[in-house]
Amino acid sequence: MQSISLFNLSRQIQPLQKAFTQAFAETLAKNEFTYGSATKELEENFAKFVDCRHALAVRSGTAALIVALKALDLQANDEVITTPMTFSATTDAIILAGAKPIFADIDPLTGNLDLQAIKKVKTKRTKAVLLVHFAGVPCEMDEIVDFCKQNKLLLIEDASHAHGSIYKGKKVGSFGDVACFSFYPSKAFGALGNAGIITTNSQEILQKAAMFAEHGLSGQKYRHFLVGFNEKIDNLQAAFLNVKFPLLPSWIERRLEIAKKYQKVLEGKKVKCSFWPDYVQPSLYVFSIFSKDRDELAKYLADHGVGSGIYYPVPLHLQKSFEFLAYKKGDFPLAEAYAQTTLSIPLYPELTDKEVDYICDLLRKYQF
Repeated sequence: MQSISLFNLSRQIQPLQKAFTQAFAETLAKNEFTYGSATKELEENFAKFVDCRHALAVRSGTAALIVALKALDLQANDEVITTPMTFSATTDAIILAGAKPIFADIDPLTGNLDLQAIKKVKTKRTKAVLLVHFAGVPCEMDEIVDFCKQNKLLLIEDASHAHGSIYKGKKVGSFGDVACFSFYPSKAFGALGNAGIITTNSQEILQKAAMFAEHGLSGQKYRHFLVGFNEKIDNLQAAFLNVKFPLLPSWIERRLEIAKKYQKVLEGKKVKCSFWPDYVQPSLYVFSIFSKDRDELAKYLADHGVGSGIYYPVPLHLQKSFEFLAYKKGDFPLAEAYAQTTLSIPLYPELTDKEVDYICDLLRKYQF
């Protein structure tokens, strides 16, 4: 019996240890511990990768969201429509930026925000839509972008799962007024610790975000123009990410290759799995199977040495931390059903063909 974990970061990191050590030594030699040449290189390369004019590297994906939202000048009574089916950082950031999150239900096929659900909760106080490209599958950007333009709403992309995902030939992270990416270690493009980045085509948003990320500073030492944070990325993390950056396209390709093998095995079975339309190319953070017998499936896989996980078991409107928003069970039935049935299986580029075939064989034999 094989033993295959849900994630295995050591397989990616070990072959790069020599390059990481060299990057560390170069950073020490230059005494560039905060902003430095490695950070500038990362920002320039990632902006080009996303097809955006600007990028600002920060300490985490959460920091990217908070700083980006602050840069949009949201006010206390402003409402931001977002999804309940994601990690809490998305909603945390709206609240910490001083605005009010308003949840809308999801498309059950992709887990992404559904435009018709967005329309149902829009009010006169709505100022922005903060969408999440869930699991790396892009949202329906044509219709959401059009809706935001028609209603003069700001559009923020949480692309923390979607490094390199493409919607109808255009990169995720280049559609909205601003976009945010997480470089958490387990992501498709991960640091050796916490890190994140903001992308935008707006010079004004970039400048405001940069000030909020560095205590309101703007070019003059000890001259503060607004109340901000200390959220710039450590230059060392930027240096580590630069080591990984040239490998990212091949990693994205391999993730998609594995996911398609899982899809093929599950064709014809009475079970749904991760889905994306033909006109998108996802980078895929996780691959999920949706089963009412999720616990039995997880046990079956574990009994055969294969790890699994749940992204995410409780939708945000039912989390204790957001009780004050006064949502209740049944408010977003599609998100709730998604959370109750989803199970993610191993999906990382370092999986061997033999391991992928082993997992496929287990899925083929399982009685869904």
